[in-house]
Amino acid sequence: MSTKKTHGLGKGMGSLLGNFDFDITPDVVSKPKEKITVSMSDEDVKDRILSISIDKIEANKEQPRKSFDDNTLQELAESIKNQGVLQPLLVEKINDDKYVIVAGERRYRAAKLAGLKEVPVIVKSFSEVERIEVALIENIQRENLNSIDEAAAYQYLIQKSGLTQEEVAEKVGKKRSTVANSLRLLQLPDSMKDDVISGVLSAGHARAILSLVNPSDRALLRDKIIENELSVREAELEAEQLNQGKKIKVKKSTRAKDPYVQEVEDKFLEAFGTKVEVKGNLKKGKLVIQYSSRADLERLYKVLGKSEDLFE
Repeated sequence: MSTKKTHGLGKGMGSLLGNFDFDITPDVVSKPKEKITVSMSDEDVKDRILSISIDKIEANKEQPRKSFDDNTLQELAESIKNQGVLQPLLVEKINDDKYVIVAGERRYRAAKLAGLKEVPVIVKSFSEVERIEVALIENIQRENLNSIDEAAAYQYLIQKSGLTQEEVAEKVGKKRSTVANSLRLLQLPDSMKDDVISGVLSAGHARAILSLVNPSDRALLRDKIIENELSVREAELEAEQLNQGKKIKVKKSTRAKDPYVQEVEDKFLEAFGTKVEVKGNLKKGKLVIQYSSRADLERLYKVLGKSEDLFE
């Protein structure tokens, strides 16, 4: 029998959150929620599940998670339409008409898509650093932060609070080496950070790229990883060879292409009249369109529905 994977809050986080549980069960949330009234003081609303107008809630500008997948948000919105918001948002009161999200922005966005007028919340107070700590913990526990956003959140904590890597690791329940390896990803150029965010490169691939002594080899290895669909171990071996000054060829992956991806490529071929390769999967990746001449490039531009000439 499988058990649900859980994540410890880390040293000191329990005191920040009190009794709040990121995995609070639906039956707890489904209990009747009180609406905030004018007579309620700040102390009255603290640590209780309340119902607040969604128009009074704002996103946290320092939210660690910067990217939200439109498809999964829409799926969550459909679920919310049917079942409601099963877990309250964690918010902080700014004034009677304004509450800022500390944890639960994805649920907030989906609730707005679902057309909800009110959402369940728990009101607590935090310092600026505590606010980012809690938001980071929630995202890590739910494993829905991409590697770059997670690294940026660790860096923010260090810069804002003056904590060491080891202290940050203790707070989020991670090993110091995990936090250190994560922070290294911020050394990537922006284009490669985008590759990690989109899933074209994994964090393991990115670390293999960063292990290269010669920065000019990084773009070379990045291209080889994608073109040859290298595993992380193959990328590490390639990096070792490049650091030794050797140039080796890696055989093309013999893994069978996803039949659905192949079908998409065939449809692009029929539409464009040239080979189109999907690098990635049906959720995210890149399109590589081949052309053989300037005239062919002009033709493809017109296929995309443009009436003017590409080249003047």
